[in-house]
Amino acid sequence: MNKSGRDLKQLIFYFLALFTILSTAGCLLQQYFTYSDLSLSENKYLYNQVSTTEEPPPTINESQSPPEPKNSNTTSGHSSKLSNNLTEPLQPTPKIRPRIAIIIDDMGFQKQIGHKLLDLPLNLTFSFLPYAPYTQKLEIIAYEKGRDILLHLPMEPHDKNWNPGPSALYLTTSRIKLTKTIDDYLELVPHAIGANNHMGSRFTENRRAMRNVLHILQQRGMFFIDSFTTAKTVGMSEAITMGIPTARRNVFLDNVHTRKNICHQLEELIALAKKDGTAIGIGHPNPATLSALTQCGKQLLNEVELVSAHELIGKPIVTARHMAP
Repeated sequence: MNKSGRDLKQLIFYFLALFTILSTAGCLLQQYFTYSDLSLSENKYLYNQVSTTEEPPPTINESQSPPEPKNSNTTSGHSSKLSNNLTEPLQPTPKIRPRIAIIIDDMGFQKQIGHKLLDLPLNLTFSFLPYAPYTQKLEIIAYEKGRDILLHLPMEPHDKNWNPGPSALYLTTSRIKLTKTIDDYLELVPHAIGANNHMGSRFTENRRAMRNVLHILQQRGMFFIDSFTTAKTVGMSEAITMGIPTARRNVFLDNVHTRKNICHQLEELIALAKKDGTAIGIGHPNPATLSALTQCGKQLLNEVELVSAHELIGKPIVTARHMAP
């Protein structure tokens, strides 16, 4: 074969070899880009699912299933399982409702109204005056109904025309007498798990006197609610300093004894709870308060959660040390 023939044959061989190489490379590149497009499609789909779960646009119908990835050539089940997991509906975060506690003070003097208040289907807290004539009978009923019971501590007011009741606590009362008096109170209100002050505008302004009383309550495993009968009270601040669970009254419900006014005060209490998260109201056993709680209490309390005093201040319910096992 002459030289030109050999050159032509060699050229054809090189051309076929180059064609084979280019064909192989083309197939590899096609597979590569096909895989890349699939991965990009899956990743874009997964990103859309996360975004939709976090912040769905208004046009999304959440009851519909999410769209399938456009590329259906995949044979791998891993990305499909991952997508299904990401598109599972998240559990909604429970909405925390504002909480209020309503304390009915001065329990023990009004027998019939006391019974009717205890019969209300409301989680009220009851504060009993130790020497009131019906305290012991009504206190047992409150205990059997599972209501929080407070000791309503009679304390010295500024105005001497106001009588806080027999065996009240005065600034002149000695530490030993304070201890004996409070223990005598607890014999009459044996299921009390906390205490709040009755009157006491003068007594609660005195840091030493309040520290003595709070120390006695602390030894008996009790918490303290400051009735806030004076703006200068140190009751709650001292309790905080001593590590005693505590809170204070925010709204008096029945300074004016009409149902309309008390319903308005309930609205104020609820508005305050919505603003701050919690609030405490104090009412008394009188016909207007009973009527207001009966007529407008349930409707207004749909907006908040009515809890007992110990729940509001976060104190675990335990048997107080003064109570018999």
